[in-house]
Amino acid sequence: MRLEGKTIINTGASSGIGAAATDRFAPEGGNPVLGARWKTKLAQIFGKTSETGRKAKWLAGDVGHGGYHKALVDLAISEYVGRDGSFNVAGTTGEMAGDDSSFHEWVAGLHALKRMAEPEEIARAALFLLSDESTFVTSGALAADGGNSIYKT
Repeated sequence: MRLEGKTIINTGASSGIGAAATDRFAPEGGNPVLGARWKTKLAQIFGKTSETGRKAKWLAGDVGHGGYHKALVDLAISEYVGRDGSFNVAGTTGEMAGDDSSFHEWVAGLHALKRMAEPEEIARAALFLLSDESTFVTSGALAADGGNSIYKT
């Protein structure tokens, strides 16, 4: 198991990439601390995670509120005596700043592979970074972007 005994805080855990990451991390031995705004969905993900035999913890809240981050870390420390990593994918959708031309340029360059990433594809990249397989990785960015960064260079 690649995350055996590691405590991982996962924000945005109630849907999409965050939920896929939880599905990926728990069977690998991780102790997930789950966070998201949607309490009902988060409770469902928690139940599914608990079925794997992992001792998951969860706390509903909004990462946009300053004290929520500290509350997640405090939960990890109190339940697991620490935190080994974080996977922060909580986000927002809505209008993008800028004019229409910058938006269309962004869309045109977004998908060199001609498709959106599946949540599981991003979760696998995060699993690598949170596991001991990445012990020699000390800085930089792992661009799990389907080739988007190549298009823009």
